[in-house]
Amino acid sequence: MNRKKKILFLVTQSEFGGAQRFIYTLIEGMRRYTQIKPRQVGDTQINADKGDFLYSDITYKIRGACFKIWKEFRGAFKEKIIERALAKELQNRGLTVDTQKQISVLYDNEKIGKYVPDMVVDDKIIVELKSKTFLTKEDEKQFWLYLKGSEYRLGLLINFGRKLEIKRKIYDTARDGFQRKSAYSEGQNQRISAIDYEVVVAAGREGDDENGLLHALENKRINTKHLKYLRRGVNPFFDILGLFEIKKLIKKEKPDILFLCSSKAGFLGSLAAKNKVKKVIYRIGGWTFNDPWPEWKKKLYVWIEKVSAKWKDYIINNAESDKKQAVELGIKPKEKIITIYNGIGDLEFLSKEKAREYLKLKDSDFIVGTIANDYPSKGLKYLKRAMENIDGKLVVIGKGNRFIPDAYKYLKAFDVFVLPSVKEGFPWTILEAMKAEIPIVATGVGAIPEIIDEHIEPGNVEELVKAIKNPKKFKFNKKFSLEVMIEKYEDLFSDN
Repeated sequence: MNRKKKILFLVTQSEFGGAQRFIYTLIEGMRRYTQIKPRQVGDTQINADKGDFLYSDITYKIRGACFKIWKEFRGAFKEKIIERALAKELQNRGLTVDTQKQISVLYDNEKIGKYVPDMVVDDKIIVELKSKTFLTKEDEKQFWLYLKGSEYRLGLLINFGRKLEIKRKIYDTARDGFQRKSAYSEGQNQRISAIDYEVVVAAGREGDDENGLLHALENKRINTKHLKYLRRGVNPFFDILGLFEIKKLIKKEKPDILFLCSSKAGFLGSLAAKNKVKKVIYRIGGWTFNDPWPEWKKKLYVWIEKVSAKWKDYIINNAESDKKQAVELGIKPKEKIITIYNGIGDLEFLSKEKAREYLKLKDSDFIVGTIANDYPSKGLKYLKRAMENIDGKLVVIGKGNRFIPDAYKYLKAFDVFVLPSVKEGFPWTILEAMKAEIPIVATGVGAIPEIIDEHIEPGNVEELVKAIKNPKKFKFNKKFSLEVMIEKYEDLFSDN
């Protein structure tokens, strides 16, 4: 019989960044690799407008076709007219459309009848069309029952009314015959944990929307807690309220392991957990005191890390350089400091042609691209200055520029991927670019020198220009695989 452990993850904000990406990736990996179980909530119904982006390339084409047809007709015609126009437009975009397909209705895994949806696209997505002023909850409920009764995983309910409405639903991510590809290759031996894990993830209100971490995890049936007072910036009033909020959460959930991500969560969480949690783990993806702050602020964050380290059992860095810096500064947890690199599994990319088509880029253009939120630490101002001396087009995907879910899928649109950061932890985007097999230019900060063997000085525009004009491809190293990362964390969780 397996032992059971509860892990409470705590992060300052829900807005996707490095820490949020790490939590999501770790939990997804543990679901496949160990004995982590999703929360039981009955039928697996997911409103997946921003969450689990299944068949995203097909979905984007359908959305584009719908928008074109809606602008043309504006709901002025009956559904059959719109259906024929949409079917023609989808076929023009290279998709197969079946408007006569009979779908078996299932009950208790047995076929009990048939129904014909408005269309089935590429034999993967069922589509129901409406032409109403607006969709009602009853429309959505009826559509959900159609999807639930079919053998398909993904359905789109589309309304060509006063405004274009597209409701994207997924049913049962484990449906036979339509399973998502595992992060591990077929036939690979997977270690099964001797522990059953229960996972709870708590995050502050910043970025707590449909694009945030908590929303994405809820779509995976992971138990989440929306914190009211936890904030990223220093605010004594909210910080005190946040401390008591975390204490209350720990008392209620009674975790065996408190897993802290981000500096603020690391300080308040470890203080709240003193003598109340068996194991406190603090994972930091790049020390905050390395950010481009004033000197007094850097010293303050060093002091905070040193004081709070004694309340933590383990500190995990994702770069040896950060671990070395912690040792030199005297940041000492109760047990030890460990380096565990970020890891990713197999990724599916759009082809160069399809990625450029979606991003509206010309085939003849020389494209310099990056995926980064527009924060000072990302050094985007240096990249923009470098582009003044390069005959090409710059594409920046991320907050503050152009946000796209699952941005990595479009990496092949770039002729060269550039990460001009002045401060980093362990950037996931470098691994993704290596997987996409595109040339990479990056500065030598954080873990980057541990990932690729050629890098440039941060903030040096001249070096950046030269490197972009003569970029290099790097081969993906298996030590950065998801499997290796999960195994190291599972060893840490199971260690008594």
